[in-house]
Amino acid sequence: MPKDPNLIKSRAQNLEGAPPLKYYIESDNVVLPFLKKIYLGAKVPHASQWSIYLDQELRKSKIALKDNDRYKAFEPGQISIIKSSCQFV
Repeated sequence: MPKDPNLIKSRAQNLEGAPPLKYYIESDNVVLPFLKKIYLGAKVPHASQWSIYLDQELRKSKIALKDNDRYKAFEPGQISIIKSSCQFV
């Protein structure tokens, strides 16, 4: 997607107290070395099990990226996996 703001469409957020709009972007670029936190949504069942699974997958990715000098600083243990504290009424 070009960075031209006129091409990005969104609707106004009119509800007082509503969370800010979030944009999700698909990319084929390697993003793992740049992640700092992963939030598991309020509706994720068994969040602690998902945390363990994600941690293992991140460690596998570290092994896969180990030969690429650009990503040598990537450490899976530095990525926080957090259960969201959002409360839906």
